[in-house]
Amino acid sequence: MTEKTNPQAEVQRLRAELAATVDQLSERISPSYQMDRAKATATRTAQDVRTLVTGGGLPKDDPARARNVKVALGTAGAVVALIALQIIKGTRH
Repeated sequence: MTEKTNPQAEVQRLRAELAATVDQLSERISPSYQMDRAKATATRTAQDVRTLVTGGGLPKDDPARARNVKVALGTAGAVVALIALQIIKGTRH
């Protein structure tokens, strides 16, 4: 014999699931949550760059972390190149 479902109980359960989902989404889009994530990512990237520079290599377990290290090093190289260009331009005048 199959058990009959209680429609009101099912609606209540679905409402609770929907409310939990809305709460999770609200948390994810909050500025403080995004700021905390960005800070954690920046800190982890700085640690990964330090590891790479000291001979430890790129993170192998997470491709996103390896990508972040490459982006950080590329950005630092571009900044150094721009500063060098400004210095060279300044010495010619």
